[in-house]
Amino acid sequence: SGHARTFGNKGFDGVDRRSARAALDGIRAVMSGAREVFDMEYPCHAPKEQRWFVMRARPMSGENGNIVISHQIITERKLADLARQRSETMYREVVENASDLIYTMDLRGYFKHVNAAGVQTSGYALEELQASSYLDLILPEYRRTVQEVYLRQFARKLPSSYVEFPFYTKAGEVRWLGQSASPIFEDQKVVGYHVIARDITERRQAETIARQRANELNAV
Repeated sequence: SGHARTFGNKGFDGVDRRSARAALDGIRAVMSGAREVFDMEYPCHAPKEQRWFVMRARPMSGENGNIVISHQIITERKLADLARQRSETMYREVVENASDLIYTMDLRGYFKHVNAAGVQTSGYALEELQASSYLDLILPEYRRTVQEVYLRQFARKLPSSYVEFPFYTKAGEVRWLGQSASPIFEDQKVVGYHVIARDITERRQAETIARQRANELNAV
């Protein structure tokens, strides 16, 4: 029969029972030939320090049934992963609770994600928006102008853009948005845009009334 150095329920201080059992099962699978290699990340915390390791079990060359088990510390990488996950969670919470409309779209203009304010303002369900392009909501006479803004931003590799336009809600109401867009990069290529928009309907209506009054006064 093969041999391997393994740890049990508490072979290392800080290793929980579930991790120990998973490791033991993986080691046995390699020893029996059911698996060629077994890798597992596991926590092994000290009383005053958090630690993570990755364990690898593989057959020993030229040794029938015997295996080699190695443990590599990955604490620095794991802490960085956890910090990033916390940051992403906090960012999602900020986005979802923001009063501004925040959404992402791909290069075709199709919505990828829309926050709660965007869903509420548009009146559309998230699934309905994700099946649509932003141009579908914009009043037809403004679509070309808005599209040219993003084509110019893409062509000139501009870090941001701003445009105002009216759009239809699901109920058929016309509202105005003022929105800023910044590119989303993957492997140094633009794959979409991150957009922050604000409902400026009341401001645009006030500006229209002011212009009408000014025209009336000039006509007198």
